Amino acid sequence: MLILRGKCKGFYRRGGETESSAEYILPALPNNTNHINQMNHKNHSPTIWFMSIFYLLAGINHFIHPSSYLQVIPPYLPAHEVLNDIAGVAEITAAILLHIRTTRKLAAWGIVMMLLAFVPVHIYMIQQAPMRMGSLLITPLIAWLRLPLQAVLIFWAYTFTRNR
Repeated sequence: MLILRGKCKGFYRRGGETESSAEYILPALPNNTNHINQMNHKNHSPTIWFMSIFYLLAGINHFIHPSSYLQVIPPYLPAHEVLNDIAGVAEITAAILLHIRTTRKLAAWGIVMMLLAFVPVHIYMIQQAPMRMGSLLITPLIAWLRLPLQAVLIFWAYTFTRNR
C-alpha cells in the first residue's frame, strides 16, 4: 500500500484534521491490467495477425523482387523505383502499426488508401495480360480476378477502422 502525506489528487483521503496532515492511499489497481499493455491478446484477433503477416511479406517482397512490381507500374506514372519503395515501406509500416491499439485505425485507413492507389496497377495488369510477374504467369482471368480481390481487401482493412 502506498501512503502519501499532503495534497494528492486521485488518491483516497484517510484521517488528518487538515488536508496537509491527511494521509492519502493509492486506490487498488484492478486485477486485470491488460488495458496498460498496448499489445495484449484481446487486441490481436487472428485476422489482424494474418493481415499483418500478409502486408509485412508483401512489403519485404518489394525490396527482394522489385522487378516484379516495377513491370506492373503503368508507364504514365513517374519514378517507378521510388513508387515501389514507397509501397514496400507503406506495407511494412502498416503491418507493424496494426498491432498497436492506438495506431490500428490509422494503419487500417492507410491500407485502404494504399489499396485504392494500387487500382491503376491492377487495371494496367488487365491491359497487359497475359504477362509474367516474376515467375508467376498472370493470365487475363487472374488479372481480372485481382481487381475484385482489391475490393475484398479494402473491406477487410475497413473493418479495422471502426472503434472496437
